[in-house]
Amino acid sequence: MEKKYIIKGVLNSSVLSINSYGTYSLINVSNIYHDAKKIKFFDSKEDAESYIQQNNLSPVTIMEIFI
Repeated sequence: MEKKYIIKGVLNSSVLSINSYGTYSLINVSNIYHDAKKIKFFDSKEDAESYIQQNNLSPVTIMEIFI
């Protein structure tokens, strides 16, 4: 089992995922495991925090998951 981090929207069930334009944005997903190929996973909490700050994402939270 591996620990990873994802960025999740606070107000809905969106997660940072690749969109139809090939860039990352917060997209609603119904099932994290079903849509795992689209989701941007981070190896560390610090990497996720850095991405949030560089891209001015708000309001979001970092979710720790085991896959």
